[in-house]
Amino acid sequence: MIPTPAQFRAARVLLELTQEEAAQRVGVSVRTLITVEQGGGSRLSKERMMGGYLGEGVDFGMSDDGKAVTVGLRRP
Repeated sequence: MIPTPAQFRAARVLLELTQEEAAQRVGVSVRTLITVEQGGGSRLSKERMMGGYLGEGVDFGMSDDGKAVTVGLRRP
């Protein structure tokens, strides 16, 4: 499952990162991060961002009925 634009934005906010900081941490350009957060971007860019956020401790999910998306932080 590829996160939605809202999940990507929520992940960044949960980590308390600016767009510039988030782009650096997840390995994409600021322009790409903004594009993905607005609903565009390639699948490769989204997968790279998802992997970066997962590495930062973010969990992406969906409710059992598929009607709600979730974003949370794993704690050690």
